[in-house]
Amino acid sequence: MSGSADAEAPKLAAELGCTLYEARLRIVAPKPLVLLQTDDPVRASGLAGTMNARQHAATVVDAREVAASESMVEMDHFHLGAESIELRSGKADPLGYEDVVALIPAVHRQTTTDASGTNARPPKQKIFGNLGKLGKTSAPVEERTHVVYMYSRVGRPWLLRESAQTAGPVLALGRFQSFRAVTTQLRQSCSRAVWDERLLRANVPDEPVSSSSAYLVSNVRGNDLLAHALASWISSGRDNPYRG
Repeated sequence: MSGSADAEAPKLAAELGCTLYEARLRIVAPKPLVLLQTDDPVRASGLAGTMNARQHAATVVDAREVAASESMVEMDHFHLGAESIELRSGKADPLGYEDVVALIPAVHRQTTTDASGTNARPPKQKIFGNLGKLGKTSAPVEERTHVVYMYSRVGRPWLLRESAQTAGPVLALGRFQSFRAVTTQLRQSCSRAVWDERLLRANVPDEPVSSSSAYLVSNVRGNDLLAHALASWISSGRDNPYRG
């Protein structure tokens, strides 16, 4: 950023058509964040160009190209080999460490309020859609799951969840300790990949999710979008302070 937040706010407010207060909040908020959502590609490209001219790291993302977590290759029952990650299920070809370009940790958050009055853990499968009418609700229950997005030069992104199962001595550890151990191994093995942990600090907003008996909000789709944006930025070869 070439100027102070107070100096940048009037420019951004004019470009976005928002108030000075709203513009300043966007400027000082943890990055990355979604600055503008529009169906006009010319406006999106123009704003990104203007922001980059003022030394903001801005990029344009086509939402149709963003891979949802559910569509990614799930790292479960896997083996970390000498040169690649192998799925014991055989559902995907081995992923070579040299092909990985970005490792992006994040926290998937989902909050459930049971409309029947009894809290329930979030379902494994999530269905996005319209919300029905709510009856009596109980106190919300929040579930957080640590994940690592893995983007490579070939094929779909891979996703490592905190609950993933692998083989080897890490099985003797607790769930989160095992996840941390695997993450450390991946960072060491994927020596050419960029480790970018900015999503851990970003304020990723929740979005409503439909369910038959519970009101759900989740930040998963927001994380998917921002992870894609970071991976695109990294893949373009632009400077990144988190390499290695």
